[in-house]
Amino acid sequence: RNKVSITYSDASGNATARTVRPLGLSLYGPEWHLAGWCELRNDFRTFRLDRLVSHMVKNETFSNEPGKRLKDYFNRYENDS
Repeated sequence: RNKVSITYSDASGNATARTVRPLGLSLYGPEWHLAGWCELRNDFRTFRLDRLVSHMVKNETFSNEPGKRLKDYFNRYENDS
């Protein structure tokens, strides 16, 4: 339950610094993805691990806060289909 500071490069090569609450890892095709709560966007985001420029596990922890859990992530995308 530690937060992670990442620098993430998008498909265009633009890098942004984020603090993420990591929730899960998945393999989609040939790439691994990190699903998490992005504190910059105040929303769920998925990050391709091969696009992480840097990462650091923070000493800061997070709680199992309603609306920001893996269960909530799955519920959102289940309801979109």
